[in-house]
Amino acid sequence: MVYTCHRDKNCVINKVTRNRCQYCRLQKCFEVGMSKECKLSSETIYCLSSPKCI
Repeated sequence: MVYTCHRDKNCVINKVTRNRCQYCRLQKCFEVGMSKECKLSSETIYCLSSPKCI
């Protein structure tokens, strides 16, 4: 998947603005150490979103 920035590729990414630019958010993740090989599978997403039972 390829994201593009519609601004100058330097959008402010914080808790409030993080969903405005996927490109800059992904670049910030790489800057802080996320591996480019990391991917969430649909199974992982399901596990993260389902309620936990005790």
